[in-house]
Amino acid sequence: MPPADKVEARAKALTDNMRQALGLTPQQVIKVNQINLNSVRGVETARLRYRTNLRKLNGVVEDIGSARMSALKDVLSADQFTRYQRKREEKMGVPNTSAAQGNPVPGLPGGEQ
Repeated sequence: MPPADKVEARAKALTDNMRQALGLTPQQVIKVNQINLNSVRGVETARLRYRTNLRKLNGVVEDIGSARMSALKDVLSADQFTRYQRKREEKMGVPNTSAAQGNPVPGLPGGEQ
């Protein structure tokens, strides 16, 4: 089992960031914190259990992430969820739709210098 204090601190940090960025209500904060706590605990447990099997670890982490997003969708308003998803994609480096449509990349031929 991962250290409980580490799991709780990580979940609280995630929840605090979401509370500030999305303007969560007190009821949402409680629900989101529980979702984050379960997700962080699951990921940290998987890291310990599958540390020698990266493929399995990645699959488990992906499943936990999908379940977390589904749970968050049930708690957040449509606007909050959309904003959360957009910020999450930016953080993870997912290209936005205009970049995916073939805009030139800066620094490459045809792109801005």
